[in-house]
Amino acid sequence: MMAGYRFNKEEYFKETKAVYSNYPTDVSRMEKELDRLQKENPKASSFQKKTWIYRTAARDAEVILFPSSPFYAEIDTGREQNSVTASFPPQPGIGCWLMKQYPDFVDGYGEWSGYYGKYGVMNGPQFMDAAHHYANCETVLKYGLSGIIRHAMMRLEEKNLTDHQQDFLKCMIDVCRSLQRISERFAEKAEEMLKTEHDEEHVKALKMIAVTARRIPSEPAETFYEAMCAIWFTREMCNALDGLGFAVIGHLDRILISYYERDLKNNRITPDEAQELIDCFVSMTDARWNLEADLPGGTNADIIIGGCDKNGDIVYNDISRMIINSYKKYHFANPKLQVRISAKHPDEFLLQVAYAYHRVIYRTVHCAGRGAANTGGDPEPSGGAAGHPRQHHRQGGLQKGPLRPRGRGLYLCGQRHHRAPRQDGCGHPPQPCRPAAEHPGAVQRRG
Repeated sequence: MMAGYRFNKEEYFKETKAVYSNYPTDVSRMEKELDRLQKENPKASSFQKKTWIYRTAARDAEVILFPSSPFYAEIDTGREQNSVTASFPPQPGIGCWLMKQYPDFVDGYGEWSGYYGKYGVMNGPQFMDAAHHYANCETVLKYGLSGIIRHAMMRLEEKNLTDHQQDFLKCMIDVCRSLQRISERFAEKAEEMLKTEHDEEHVKALKMIAVTARRIPSEPAETFYEAMCAIWFTREMCNALDGLGFAVIGHLDRILISYYERDLKNNRITPDEAQELIDCFVSMTDARWNLEADLPGGTNADIIIGGCDKNGDIVYNDISRMIINSYKKYHFANPKLQVRISAKHPDEFLLQVAYAYHRVIYRTVHCAGRGAANTGGDPEPSGGAAGHPRQHHRQGGLQKGPLRPRGRGLYLCGQRHHRAPRQDGCGHPPQPCRPAAEHPGAVQRRG
């Protein structure tokens, strides 16, 4: 049985603001260490240079825990508060150190792309897509970092490997070991904080971390909570250290349902406890970002629900409903909720998603500065048992009647400055004839 964690949004956001408002911090000492390694090893491969970043962070970067959250992944690498560390152009922090070694290329491409962008010939601020990646958390969930290391070591025993292949495998092992050390440091940090922590709820969260961070993600996840920890840790380590933006958090209802059902069967968790964990998990993007700032590309973070599994069976389950409930309850603007809906999905799914969207838009557009914005007093749905919304946002006003997708899809982008179809989740104008479901944050029913 779990410790009975309860999510306190107000307290958690207060803790995160105290940390993130000071970002970016000075990490020049770590950068100088990387510069030293570069000078002493001029022939090092790009793989080897990448291991330097992970190794330096594992040893020197501060690990940060928020007492109100049972999740652990915040490591101070010099990132800005509003960042996913997409490496081009390079942003502050050691995650982008490698790209900073090529200033001529950075400046040259900026001038070249800027000229063509000025005349509308191209919209390519990056020479490659450095912001829309997915960290393969499912491999980490299944094998753990230890399993990945074992697999790489077995591959190294194969004959006829090229020097490049051997270098890659050796560096993969090095990076995984650095990540194991970072996870251990989170456990050590939790144990240290427990010595002086007296708040009952904080003690619960810190005890969960102290136990779990020594095992996850080093070993395969076994429980619902462990799986969530592994997903968030994997994604955030890549964001902080790999110099790329890992926007996609994951297809969570498909990935998590087996862990949840196993925990229910073994009396390790209750539905209410699972909902509290989901609430905290979904909140972490809004908690990090300063949403009052100008965000032309949004937070670039998204959660996927719905769709189908590898066998073609539809995905709509208790995890789907919990995630939707989090958005309805707390009006989170982020992560953008990407919903995959087919003709096989029940109407309840589309209606619940639409209502969640309605609540977020009503709160951020219509209730700013009013009592309803602070109390959640927006109009409740009337109609069917599934919670069919009866009012919705359309061109700046409230219209009577059921909420229906307009055009080819219903956009669920939570950014305050967005209103479909003006721009997609990265600030780029939607492409002509592009299906709505290809836009981040879109819902489309397909036949």
